[in-house]
Amino acid sequence: SRDQGEDEMTWLADHEPQPDEDQLVQTKLQQLAESEARNGGLTIKTGGQKLLPTDKTGPYYHRAKVEFTVNGTEQALYSWIGKLQVAAEFRAVTFLRMMPNKEDDTKIDATLIIEQWFVPATI
Repeated sequence: SRDQGEDEMTWLADHEPQPDEDQLVQTKLQQLAESEARNGGLTIKTGGQKLLPTDKTGPYYHRAKVEFTVNGTEQALYSWIGKLQVAAEFRAVTFLRMMPNKEDDTKIDATLIIEQWFVPATI
């Protein structure tokens, strides 16, 4: 409906990020994910952080991407995902694979891809 469209445009005007450089957005995303994982009690596996190529195919938004492989309790993992998945900040977990940890059945191994939508500094 027309009202819904107007509401969505208002929301977008209130939340849309300022234009930024690809590498800066990706670095901020990686730092956020890393600090939230550590603060939440998750262990980042050795070599468990990867910067993935930025998706520049969108007509208006680009998507910075990082991949993390972590280990921890189920509660810590879900709490971390909740802090990363924030629509109002144009951020989402777009891939999640979980497996029981082979050495400790109270923990989970998980691989996630976290994406940050942003307006590129130059289009």
